[in-house]
Amino acid sequence: MRKDRYFNENWDELSHKISWRELMLRINVLRHSKNIEATHLMHRLLNCSPDERCGSLACPICISIDRKKFTKSVMELLSKSPNKSFITYVPYPILSSDIRIYDINIKYVKDKFRCYLKNSNITSCVVGCVEIDYDFETKRWVPHIHVISEDIPISNLKDMRKKINTKHLSARLEAKAIPLNIKGIYCLKGLCNYIYKFMWQNKPKKSNRNYKVKKNRLSYDLFIDHLVFIDRLTMRDLEFRFRVRRNKDGLTKIP
Repeated sequence: MRKDRYFNENWDELSHKISWRELMLRINVLRHSKNIEATHLMHRLLNCSPDERCGSLACPICISIDRKKFTKSVMELLSKSPNKSFITYVPYPILSSDIRIYDINIKYVKDKFRCYLKNSNITSCVVGCVEIDYDFETKRWVPHIHVISEDIPISNLKDMRKKINTKHLSARLEAKAIPLNIKGIYCLKGLCNYIYKFMWQNKPKKSNRNYKVKKNRLSYDLFIDHLVFIDRLTMRDLEFRFRVRRNKDGLTKIP
């Protein structure tokens, strides 16, 4: 402890820089919580070391180490595939201000999107992650999936968009609904790092709907909820795979 702050002395500050500073911030945020799980998590992060890593998704240093093999496997699987797409799916029908982050069923979100892909006769490989941000304006946790896909025929994408829009557009009335967003990819490595960042954030209220707002850090109580919840999960829990299998050697396509 230095100057009334807790510090993890096991990791080299200079070697990890941003991740180390973020770890110290999280330890001291959790330290002031009365939540028992938060206290236990604080001690795990405080004792995390190169020789005995905590492996928690709440630990920025462990994430920076562990996600490398995940992003590397995606690069190896899709780097030579032409016409890749960056797809985001938002399950608007399940969003509610009454749902806490602990109530979100990540498996259900993944299974729902997998059904849309399958029912649209898509046979391309698709891989990515679930992310959960907090919408300050609507006071809702918003789970969504970011994925990278191989080339998908336009007709199949249109069919999937039509199926999703039929069920999703009426579920979001306070703003324009985009339950399925499809973009091209210009930097696969950078996109992989973005998808596997495991840093859930706050989406501020827009003062002008014509301008995109930049996400920022969650408020104190929500940040603690996020850390406690994500600590219960693994990268495999959050990873979405369609027609792809992950094993100890990385990702392989399912024929």
